[in-house]
Amino acid sequence: MDPAATADPPGAAQPSPWAPLRARAFRTLWIASGGAAAPGDGRGRLRRPAGGCGDGVVAGAVLMPRLARALSPTARLTWAGAVFGAGMLALAGARSPAPAAISLLPVGAAWIVVIAGLNAAVQSFLPPWVRARALSVYQVVFFSATAVSAAARGLIADHLGLSRAFVLAGALLVAGAFSGRWWSLREVAAASRQPVDFWPDPAEGAAAGQGGELSAPVPPGAVLVQVRYEVPEQALEEFVRVAARVERSRRRTGASRWNLYRSLEEPGSLVEQFTVADRADHLAQHHERLTSADQSAQERLRSLATQVHAARHLVRVPAVRALGVAE
Repeated sequence: MDPAATADPPGAAQPSPWAPLRARAFRTLWIASGGAAAPGDGRGRLRRPAGGCGDGVVAGAVLMPRLARALSPTARLTWAGAVFGAGMLALAGARSPAPAAISLLPVGAAWIVVIAGLNAAVQSFLPPWVRARALSVYQVVFFSATAVSAAARGLIADHLGLSRAFVLAGALLVAGAFSGRWWSLREVAAASRQPVDFWPDPAEGAAAGQGGELSAPVPPGAVLVQVRYEVPEQALEEFVRVAARVERSRRRTGASRWNLYRSLEEPGSLVEQFTVADRADHLAQHHERLTSADQSAQERLRSLATQVHAARHLVRVPAVRALGVAE
């Protein structure tokens, strides 16, 4: 993948928390179809040509930079899936080592193009603060799929025979490859995931009336953040659309709940409200978790309002007994 740019273009897509799982779904299809199928059966009839797969992996690694420049991620996945599936179909008809080795060359090349390509796409897509956690889920799903699909392929081969199992895998891969026409990978090469610190400092923002928090002691527990916007009627529909992007930004960076309310007494007055686990989590939103895509969405939302009031930060009042107040 090309290195991510340092800034997002206007309207750049924000990273979705489901993106790693979508990429993993593509990769799981590969594993279930062909990736877990070792080039051999219990009697080792096809083990000798397995070196062809390794040679193909090396060739694919050499070709990857050129493919990255010439094709989009979705196009690379589609063509690699078709090539892998065709190789599996050819392998099913191989009756001697030489044809098997030749059929495994494109299989190895396609395998490395998909595996390395998706790994790079997921890593470049994820912001640094959540990358390690998301990649751990990515790898758990990968190795779990490998184990389950290997067992499933063994059962299929036992019941249908090795050749038919390869035919089934090849057909599934070819069909799955062209699902990219309707289920494409999101292009992330132009999106920056480096954190940006554009919210006002908590203490300075409060003093300036920009919605920061004063540095007074804050009791433990959830923090409820409220931001009030005055929105003209003609901008209301666009405001609500952009607010959906802001909701994804708030939730992705730590909010557990988010809502947008409209005043019955003042229809042009809307209140955004979201909850974070505690003050430390909210400070992380300020300084560590926001990207330029988040900044673009939030600035666009504010531009649609004629006035944005200072944010309010609320904490839950402890129970009466905990305060020592008589009932």
